[in-house]
Amino acid sequence: MTDKTLNTQFEQFTRLQEEALENLRARGAVAANLFEKAARYQQALVCDAVDFAIRYVDLLAGAAAKPRSEVRKPAKKAAAAAK
Repeated sequence: MTDKTLNTQFEQFTRLQEEALENLRARGAVAANLFEKAARYQQALVCDAVDFAIRYVDLLAGAAAKPRSEVRKPAKKAAAAAK
């Protein structure tokens, strides 16, 4: 093999390698964006669940001081808010 052929093969090898990595970089960027969106949606969902739990506990805590007939009203409101 001559040096010219060997140099051509190395150039071709590096070019093909860069082309293959270009596709992987693009897919990696898409995957990173999707992961970020999913994480943000999960964070929003958890925050909503915590807010609902706090409101529900506040409703029940306020209902503990009321007569038994009044206890069911806040629980019904909380259940309606959950839907």
